[in-house]
Amino acid sequence: MRFFVKSLFPAKYFNNLLLLTRFKLINRLHSLNLISWRLTWSSLNYREVKGTSFVSSFVKSTRIKLFYDELPTLENLKHRRPDLYPADLRCVCCHHTHSHSNHNETLHHLWTCPSRLTTTLEIINSCRTYLCDSIKDKIPNANISDIISDHAWTMNLFDDHVGGLLLARGFVPTSLETNVNNIIRNQEITTPTVNQQNDGQVVQSLLFFNMDS
Repeated sequence: MRFFVKSLFPAKYFNNLLLLTRFKLINRLHSLNLISWRLTWSSLNYREVKGTSFVSSFVKSTRIKLFYDELPTLENLKHRRPDLYPADLRCVCCHHTHSHSNHNETLHHLWTCPSRLTTTLEIINSCRTYLCDSIKDKIPNANISDIISDHAWTMNLFDDHVGGLLLARGFVPTSLETNVNNIIRNQEITTPTVNQQNDGQVVQSLLFFNMDS
């Protein structure tokens, strides 16, 4: 009975999370069992450097904002302060484009803006390389072809797989966990291996967006 009561509140919280409008796609992917929640929660709480510092706290808070889509993008700011941010305000980095629907500054657009797309692809590719190299260090003759071709490194948002834009927010694809663990065959090693890759992706993104702002 105690275990049931203890697990009831996390289950209720998780259900409420999936019912959020902003999590509509996540709910769809969850229903298809495409998100590894074990690695997702582990990655969300992962810290490469132990202890408390300004940098680690900043990375942690930004990781949570990424996960919940709470970064101060223009679209979020319009909802929070409509008195300061006009509804027709668009992404200032690609205001020269003609399609208004494509340059509202959402979290998705933050990654895919034409002014940043090349760097975004470089970050995703470098994280894929880092993960593959980490596996090769552990198992030199490992066949990493399934990891290289995993949908986790694609840029677009789909309702049938978890791509790089969701991975950057901290959502770990079931396919990536499976492909890594099929090689390593040890969940206790697979988890930190994927976490380190995801941590590196978040840090690289923070450095880039801070320099770009």
